[in-house]
Amino acid sequence: MSPVSDALAVKPAFEDRNDIFTNVNPLWRPDGMKAVFGGALMSQALNAALQTVGPSWSVQSMHCQFTSAANIDSPVFYHVHGMDSKKTFLVCNVSARQQERLIITATLRFTRSSYSVGTGLQHATPKPKIYLGPDPKHYRSGEGTAKGLCEFKTAPDPSCDPQSPAGNRFRRLVRLRSRIPHPAGTRDHVVALAAVTDTYCLGTPGRAHGLSLLRPSEASGEAEAQWKVRQMGTLSHSIHFLNPQAVCLNEWMLEETWCPWAGDERGLVMLHLWSQDGVLLAVCTQEVCDPLPST
Repeated sequence: MSPVSDALAVKPAFEDRNDIFTNVNPLWRPDGMKAVFGGALMSQALNAALQTVGPSWSVQSMHCQFTSAANIDSPVFYHVHGMDSKKTFLVCNVSARQQERLIITATLRFTRSSYSVGTGLQHATPKPKIYLGPDPKHYRSGEGTAKGLCEFKTAPDPSCDPQSPAGNRFRRLVRLRSRIPHPAGTRDHVVALAAVTDTYCLGTPGRAHGLSLLRPSEASGEAEAQWKVRQMGTLSHSIHFLNPQAVCLNEWMLEETWCPWAGDERGLVMLHLWSQDGVLLAVCTQEVCDPLPST
């Protein structure tokens, strides 16, 4: 297993139960933060569900609600329940608890890996062209990124205008820092993808208004301290896995986020994620608790 797969691994919590799982290794948190990284919790919830449904099922969607922040001092227990299996699809729920406190709930939908839906309508948003500059810099921490998980290259859009925040789009190339030693589309890649989708969304409402999560002296992206993000949090996060068989976290993927609405100390964030060769891998929505000032 890779270091990332180790960090996201779960195991049965009890020998006589196959529906309750717990984290194998210490929970992952960003540097300087007391709370556990929410993307890691989503990945572990997905991992628990995948171990329950068996190898013939492939995940289609995952809808999460965050209710409390988890801490690193106690294990999290993932209860898989509400299994409803049909011929071609399966739905289940996962509730994650820490010291009897509910921290996240997830509803997941799976389809049989061998099931073909035939020749229906087909289209996908194409991968946008980006400009990285003559010497793009690799970052290993920064706005919204859990240090140690990803590395990325920013792709700034000169047309971004803080006066028109709803129209601003933010792009970057992203991949895991450590390789997953398995082929594209295998479960380790899909589980890690869930965590990656949570590394860039949180700061998007502020970013759309020209605000940084980092102190001015740390705006290079190398900073470990993520000071303003401590005031923020994820309320809900949904992932639609469009082409899980093409997911490869070892290659550079393109992320694009934007915030079509913000108000009442909340922000709605959209995310598209493409593979290196242009396959649309996932579409996500995230609702953010965002008490940052507008100026």
